[in-house]
Amino acid sequence: MIKAVLFDMDGTLIDSETYYIDGTYEWMKSLGFKGLKSDIYPIIGTSMQKTYAILADLAKSDIATVTKENEDYFLLKHPLNYVELIFKEVKNVLSTLKKAGYKLALCTSSGHEECDEFIKTCALEGLFDLVLTKQEVNKNKPDPEIYLQALRLLKINANEAVTVEDSKNGIIASKKAGLYTLARKDKKFNIDQSDCDQYIDDLNDLLKWLRSNNKDG
Repeated sequence: MIKAVLFDMDGTLIDSETYYIDGTYEWMKSLGFKGLKSDIYPIIGTSMQKTYAILADLAKSDIATVTKENEDYFLLKHPLNYVELIFKEVKNVLSTLKKAGYKLALCTSSGHEECDEFIKTCALEGLFDLVLTKQEVNKNKPDPEIYLQALRLLKINANEAVTVEDSKNGIIASKKAGLYTLARKDKKFNIDQSDCDQYIDDLNDLLKWLRSNNKDG
């Protein structure tokens, strides 16, 4: 009996991967990067520490420089617009699950500020029973810590929950925590999602999965 659904945020609830890749490619070119946009794809689903290391290597620059360029671009010049980037079915699906009695958790490698802004601007207040960010864990995905914490705080077992992820690291973290893992199918970035249990096209497929497996009681 599934009692909870655990969601990643970036690439799962919001189409932020496209926003981040396109933006990163733009500011990387200002540093003289002449590679392909696809060369940047490996940053998807990684911690910021790992992201900056990858980008510094690609740009033949240093961590401090790529950190400043990234923060200037995304925080000052082109702040993320969650209302534009949220997948259209998200609010309806979350509301449907909440009304059906499921516990909902947001388990993301983003920070508190991003999560608060996402929930507020997209009018999702009250839908998540639990929000865990990078500030609540010592180890980032693919370590399972964030999902193990979610299970503990929601007071449920792994076989009573399902996870929705998109990145390789997120999928691995979920599987290591013993969770059945649905992957929102990547159609743009060649993400290795092969460790998932099942692919879905969007969150409406999550509802179909729950119903077809008679998990909604």
